[in-house]
Amino acid sequence: MVKTCQTCNKEFIPKDDRPSRPAKFCSRRCIRNSTQFKIGHKLTPLGNRRWDNPATKMTWFKKGVHSYPFATNFKKGFTPWNAGKDFGGTEYIAKRITWLQQYKKWKKEIKIRDNLKCIQCGSIKNLNVDHYPISLAALIKKFNIKKPQEAKEFKDFWDKGNGRTLCLSCHKQTDTYGKNFV
Repeated sequence: MVKTCQTCNKEFIPKDDRPSRPAKFCSRRCIRNSTQFKIGHKLTPLGNRRWDNPATKMTWFKKGVHSYPFATNFKKGFTPWNAGKDFGGTEYIAKRITWLQQYKKWKKEIKIRDNLKCIQCGSIKNLNVDHYPISLAALIKKFNIKKPQEAKEFKDFWDKGNGRTLCLSCHKQTDTYGKNFV
């Protein structure tokens, strides 16, 4: 049984493994190039609000008629559930403190003070700087830090006596490593 491709009008013999779905195209390329998959096709349903549909895009940009589909237009007096919440500043505050240039300078000074060696095993590979005896999480709770910029004000964060150089394997054995951090 020979059929004609709907896209390129080439004759082809369909595979018999799908008798319930008759073949309409000779290859996957013709399926992709067919009119049913082209962006902005005339037969796109009226309710379709896809960004890549030019007809929909034109209605969004008419002056005073519509705004972007992803814009947030609240009614007067409405307060969203996440108003005033700082999602990036409270949960990951310790990680954000480690991104500060002052923290990187402190780490470098601690490593130089300990001669670029682990103070427990003497290894020189995979060196980390650990807050000891007061952990970073304890300092954050002690001073009630909400933003990383607030940590710059307190000298306890940058005290060279509150740090030690450890290799990764020795650091993993401490109580304050990884999941036990906060």
